[in-house]
Amino acid sequence: MSRNKYSEEEIGVGALTIDHKVQRAAIDMAKVQNIVSNYNPDAIGVITVSRRDEDNQVVLDGWHRVEAVRRLTDNQGTVPARVFEGLTLQEEASMFLALNTTNQPKLYDRWNVRVTEGDPVAVEVTETLRHFGWKPNNQQADGSMCAIGSLERIYLLSEKAQVEPNLVHATIMVLTKAWGHNRFAVVAPIFEGVGRLIAEHGSKLDLTNLIAVLKEYKGGPQSLHQEARVLANLRNVRIAMAVADQLTERYNKGKKSEKNQLPAWRHRV
Repeated sequence: MSRNKYSEEEIGVGALTIDHKVQRAAIDMAKVQNIVSNYNPDAIGVITVSRRDEDNQVVLDGWHRVEAVRRLTDNQGTVPARVFEGLTLQEEASMFLALNTTNQPKLYDRWNVRVTEGDPVAVEVTETLRHFGWKPNNQQADGSMCAIGSLERIYLLSEKAQVEPNLVHATIMVLTKAWGHNRFAVVAPIFEGVGRLIAEHGSKLDLTNLIAVLKEYKGGPQSLHQEARVLANLRNVRIAMAVADQLTERYNKGKKSEKNQLPAWRHRV
């Protein structure tokens, strides 16, 4: 957190801007409308602003309140603000995260700001994704990775097991080679299921064969996801575990020698 001093000011909402590198990707309009409908100027509180220069004053905390005042005053109102000057982009990101511990941003928003902050895990994983043509996103589209929670779980699993290269690298490589940048290839259950399968078997698992299994999966990632969902309901397991189970069975099919087969998948968590 920055040690920079701040000033307490009444600042015009029309002078305030939003930088999504240090703020949420999108505003929650229902929350804004709730503030508008129940507006109490004494309950607005103090927002936090980074004054980069006179023409660039960025909201770090209080975006919803600022937007409510904009709407109520035709962008002419003011809000009490704690105004910092001289913050670096990393300090702005750190401050946003520190100020939003109770009103937690969505996973993607936190991830995006952590990248700006220079968080080593977020930076490394984001660079790995970009290497294979993907980017973290909050909108599902080809080439976009929305499964932020699964990304971090697989990364931390890899760190705990001291796997090199990191499991995120191996998992995204396998999925990309099998299905390109199909957005359904990296939904959370598939990404985590494949990551845990690789983690479980290590060098015993032939990644070239696994890629072939995925390529040949009738119906592609959507079918794998749907069939795993059905299996998960039948066995009372998470869908990611059912993905690993399905792929283990397909991987072993046609392998006559047991030494080339994988043990049956029995994980339930």
